[in-house]
Amino acid sequence: MNTVSVIIVCVIYVFFPSDALENEQTCSRFPYEEQMLGKVMKVEAKMEQWDKELKRFEEVILSVLEHRREETERQLEKFSEENKNLRDEIVNKTTDEDMGNPVIAFNRDIRCIE
Repeated sequence: MNTVSVIIVCVIYVFFPSDALENEQTCSRFPYEEQMLGKVMKVEAKMEQWDKELKRFEEVILSVLEHRREETERQLEKFSEENKNLRDEIVNKTTDEDMGNPVIAFNRDIRCIE
């Protein structure tokens, strides 16, 4: 990654020299290269800093996501248990009610008293 970033920065400075062309007539080759090397080193240090910050950010995001996943699993278990309890309660109530009330079947053969 560091080599690639240095190459990219060098290519940018080679193809887009902003003040390099203006100062080229007054500067010799060695001070120009020294300035370029200094700038490349600064950019490389900045990219390393961004890389560290990105890694920290990724760790924070991963820990937040892991925490939310665990919390969601706990809630799912809680809701599943409550759902099971409610279903059992409904089944118990319906069986209790069925036991107390006799089931009446209507038959066509029964005639009404007039």
